[in-house]
Amino acid sequence: MIWTGLSKPPERIEDASAIIYRLAFADPRFGMAPEWLLVSESADLTRTGRGEEVIWRLAWRRLSLHGSRDRGHESIYLVGMDPMPGSTAEQIAAYDAFYTATHVPEVATAGGYSSGARYELSEQHYYSQSRAPRFCAVYEADAAATARKLRSLEQRAVSKGSGDPAFSHGPAAWEGRVTAWRLLYRRVAVLAPSGTFPCRRSRRRPLHRCLPATSTDASRLRLPASPVP
Repeated sequence: MIWTGLSKPPERIEDASAIIYRLAFADPRFGMAPEWLLVSESADLTRTGRGEEVIWRLAWRRLSLHGSRDRGHESIYLVGMDPMPGSTAEQIAAYDAFYTATHVPEVATAGGYSSGARYELSEQHYYSQSRAPRFCAVYEADAAATARKLRSLEQRAVSKGSGDPAFSHGPAAWEGRVTAWRLLYRRVAVLAPSGTFPCRRSRRRPLHRCLPATSTDASRLRLPASPVP
């Protein structure tokens, strides 16, 4: 899976299948995040965007999947993290086992997510900070679960508390984990090799003109179903 994070809406994409997301919420306790996120299985997508617009170019390999992928999902909730600094291989193995078998199912159930997938960073093409987190989790949500999560994130930001349900405690490498970001992105468009998009592109209507101006506009789009990486 390839992530390309951009500061501006893309003006063009190489011939590839991609899902385009726009940032709806970034936990203020963590670092900056790209406003636009393009997700694809194609390596061609790493060439999308000009240098000054690119915030992330990251390749991930999937470790596990809990639940069923939702072809018509409204949003994705992303959590990037590293195990406790200095963890041994045995401690990371325990971290992995707990994260996959216990924590992801708990989060998926509590949040009403259709699926939760774990990924490990396989290649860092570009990252706005020095190093991307080693692991991330991606949770898919429908419209109702998205609205609930947005309210929870906004309340957490105001109260400056965790705002999370009481999840199970894990091994030392889990308890000492370092979170890099918690981000919620709304799906705004699907691009298939044939050019499926909310509007028809042309020289007079470039790709970025087909995208909604705001996340609120995006939430009202009727998007075509597409396989999700």
